[in-house]
Amino acid sequence: MQSIESVKQHGLFTTIVVAIIGVSSFSYPREVAGAVGTNGWIIAIIEGLIWYIIAYMTYRVIEINDYNSFYDISINNFGKIIGFLVSIFFIMYNLAIISIQMRMFVEVLKMYLLEKTPTEFILIVTILTGEYIIRSDISSLVKFNEVAFLIMSCAIIFVMVFSLNKADFTNVFPILTSKPVDYIRAFCTTMFSFAGIQILYLVCPFVKNKKIIPKTIFKGIGYVVGFYVFLVVFTLAILTKEQVKVILWPTIAMVKCINIQGALVERWDGVIMSLWVLFYFTNFVNIYYLICDITRDALKLKDIRFSLVLIAPLIYCIAIYYPNVVSVHSAFARANNIFGIIGLIVIPILFYLISMFKAKKKVTNK
Repeated sequence: MQSIESVKQHGLFTTIVVAIIGVSSFSYPREVAGAVGTNGWIIAIIEGLIWYIIAYMTYRVIEINDYNSFYDISINNFGKIIGFLVSIFFIMYNLAIISIQMRMFVEVLKMYLLEKTPTEFILIVTILTGEYIIRSDISSLVKFNEVAFLIMSCAIIFVMVFSLNKADFTNVFPILTSKPVDYIRAFCTTMFSFAGIQILYLVCPFVKNKKIIPKTIFKGIGYVVGFYVFLVVFTLAILTKEQVKVILWPTIAMVKCINIQGALVERWDGVIMSLWVLFYFTNFVNIYYLICDITRDALKLKDIRFSLVLIAPLIYCIAIYYPNVVSVHSAFARANNIFGIIGLIVIPILFYLISMFKAKKKVTNK
């Protein structure tokens, strides 16, 4: 672990936001609209509240364990053998997710920007670019997140402003017309749209002022909730409920509707899509860094660069394995349904319960 506490409040905030927002934003409106119609924004708010609770539990676990790394927390709570196995499982889950998401990202890129570019070339360039950032320390990663967040926010504001003339917000009504079972189905379908919150294990130990962490986590998740609400409301307002349900990537379809008369740039969707690359890449590089950090600790490697040598080929092999978009989406759903609940929900809860029990036991013994 690095000893320098170099992350400020804004750095933590931007890291949380960019680590969560990824390729799921492309399909999120379709997934919620398919289950609850025009009430998808309600699901985003509910999910945000639930994930804040999990994120706060994660923070408390890190705090109780003296801001140690994920691997050390695993060892402290489960013992050496089980703790090592938990760390390996966590590595493999995150590895599978970022690899599958990378293939989804490449398919989107090939469809709208780089139609004739080989998939293999895009994968290799993306992985190597991520490695370049990870070779530096955590402060460099956070600075990259801050710059990426600024660009992403400008892109969101641009889309919001220039979409208003085509928006019909009556499409968002009626409200609260779905059955309770439909809300549950929508939640189960999109609950991992907030995946990326595990970045707290990496960045919290390096925060200068530890007292601001809970408040910053709340702000970060609140921003993501607002972003998802914006996507749902604007895609419905521009494309209608029926269209959102059947379009594979409604967010991109919404952006393609932007048309500024007399502008120097003829196709604004290409410009926005180029910026949208950051939405995936920042998510990828943050979780990639987390994986390499845990791998270094678990395998007792001297430098995180040795982790890169081990992890990079695995990402490429998993990403290139799937033949088409349908199989990629299916694999992503299976990975989250089977392992996501364990990795992102069960493990933090077990960490929390065991850590709280040990903390109370220490107080009692004193």
